[in-house]
Amino acid sequence: MTLRRKIVSLTLCLLLLFMATASSSLLLQSEISEEFSGVVDDYLPLNAAVATIDVFTDRYELDLMRLAAGLRDAGAEAGALTQQGEAERLRAAAVLTTTFQTAEQQLNQFVQDPRASIEKRVAMADIRGRFGYMKRALPNFIEVGHRMSEALSAGRVEEAARIAADFAPYRSLFGEDLTAVRDELAALTASAAGEAHRLNRGLTILQIVMLGLASLLGISVSITVSNRMMVGLKRLIQGTRQVQDGQGYEMLPVTSNDEIGKLTVAFNHMVEDLRAKDRIKETFGKFVDPRIVANLLDPAGGKDLAERQVATVFFSDIKGFSGLGELLTATTLVKLLNTYFSQMTAAIHAHSGIIDKFVGDGLMAFWTAPFSRGESQCHRRLPRRPGAAASDPGASGHQAPARQDPPDGLGRGLAADKQVIRGA
Repeated sequence: MTLRRKIVSLTLCLLLLFMATASSSLLLQSEISEEFSGVVDDYLPLNAAVATIDVFTDRYELDLMRLAAGLRDAGAEAGALTQQGEAERLRAAAVLTTTFQTAEQQLNQFVQDPRASIEKRVAMADIRGRFGYMKRALPNFIEVGHRMSEALSAGRVEEAARIAADFAPYRSLFGEDLTAVRDELAALTASAAGEAHRLNRGLTILQIVMLGLASLLGISVSITVSNRMMVGLKRLIQGTRQVQDGQGYEMLPVTSNDEIGKLTVAFNHMVEDLRAKDRIKETFGKFVDPRIVANLLDPAGGKDLAERQVATVFFSDIKGFSGLGELLTATTLVKLLNTYFSQMTAAIHAHSGIIDKFVGDGLMAFWTAPFSRGESQCHRRLPRRPGAAASDPGASGHQAPARQDPPDGLGRGLAADKQVIRGA
């Protein structure tokens, strides 16, 4: 998985967590809205209806009682009082009738609402039954007031007083029974408000918990992914510094398939190439000058052209080597050549020369750019006798066989001139 996909996946995971939190919050918020809707649309209107019925049933009876008491001392104003009392009675009767009808419709809707719980619907059905009984008694209650109002209008105050006694059965119905209904509605309203409050508190807790979990999970995943990315990057940086400082070439483990993993694979290929070049240098350096090997592996400028430039060429061999070979044993002869070549090679290398080849007892070396300046090597880079005492078999301390000492002398030749040099 690429780094881009990892980052996008991480972002999507965080978005899904927050979407889950938002969805849960919306569900609880919907339940809270339904609870508040029930309180506002159902419970409060029903409580208001019960309060209206309670007030107007009392007022209906009390207004007629006051009218009967006022007519005894009204005199000429009795007619006006009677008309005013009748108007108040009719208004109260209309309010009671309308209130009962509205309350009954609301109770029917609540009982038939499938969103409400069974317990609440059963409680509302019980209240609806009580309201139905009161509604059926309401016409008789209003009729008692109508007869009393007619008696008062006709001036029959004593008859109106006897009719007023018919209100007694309704005082319990619109008193204690209505109070019980009001208390039950108040309990249901308080329960709905408490449920809404509980849901709202649960919503707050859920939002805090989900936000904390989402944040914790998001931070944990981010830290884990970033740490894994940084581990690979740190290994690459450390490996690159080791290569840069020449501390060795170590292969790095590939732990991912993203861009960092691809960089690690490329780094390992580079390390393999560097190791191969080092092996080539080490192998050919035993036979060829290391500078030649390095120039072959990494040519400066990539030149592969022949050009004329100044070079100094040096030849050296042992005088009378063929006759000397007949006088010495093979072991002694090999030791002599090894010592001779070692000392000559050390002298030439010490003066920036390059050994070209060994031929029997002879060797060939040269000086040329870019390894050295060719035209002055015969004078400044190599002494008059290369290796001086070291190159002289007699001066070097070689012990010749007891039969006969080797001849003292080396054949040497130096030449400096422009030559055709082929670039590496």
